[in-house]
Amino acid sequence: MADRLTIARPYARAAFAEARGKAEAIIREARERAGHIIDQAQHAARDLVEQAKGAASSEGARILAAAQQQIELDSTRAREALRREVAGIAVRAASKLLAREIDARAHADLLDKLTAQI
Repeated sequence: MADRLTIARPYARAAFAEARGKAEAIIREARERAGHIIDQAQHAARDLVEQAKGAASSEGARILAAAQQQIELDSTRAREALRREVAGIAVRAASKLLAREIDARAHADLLDKLTAQI
């Protein structure tokens, strides 16, 4: 029996070395695959971030354009309201001037008051 163990020992060592080599090769290959998978995941993540940035930029531009349009609309409405108010004041002033005969000083005072209202 001891002779058989002595004879089998070199074969067992060779088989163990071969198995170890195969295991190391499998581990190396698994690490390489894992590295490729990680690289692909990082690339996909970068692409996703860039897409999100692009979408956010587009949305920001859309919101800005809408805000500018609303500002322009509000500004136009305010100018029109101001024009109507000034026209009303001018009509009232003309009515007051035409309604009564006044001297130059009273006329100047009335114009000063109307100017202050504008």
